[in-house]
Amino acid sequence: MKKLIFLMLVTILFLVGCQEQTAVELTNAPKKVVEVIQPDLALQGISTTKGISYVIYRTTGEVKMSFVEENDEQRLYLTETESDSEELKTYIYKIPKIKSKAEDKYFSVYINDEVAPFDMVIAVEVD
Repeated sequence: MKKLIFLMLVTILFLVGCQEQTAVELTNAPKKVVEVIQPDLALQGISTTKGISYVIYRTTGEVKMSFVEENDEQRLYLTETESDSEELKTYIYKIPKIKSKAEDKYFSVYINDEVAPFDMVIAVEVD
């Protein structure tokens, strides 16, 4: 019985350790991140002192997200489709800390398969 419990515990720890981190869409960002969002800018990058980044994208369209991390590069793909609504929506994406130990690390955002420049990039200190 003890061996079975030990084996189950080791298996759970192994699966948790192998869990791949990926970007996620949030409905709410941390307060310190929300405080620096500029309502008149479409694409914003916000880095935290803990290595987590947030991408803010404001549009009237509907957006689907995918995320790729390879070696020393992270890419966030946003596919935007038109919407009948004129209402401006804010999409918030949480990007995990890059795993690469390389000195040069890259992060890119693609909107409809084209590289998109940030309107603003800022760093904030979070608790």
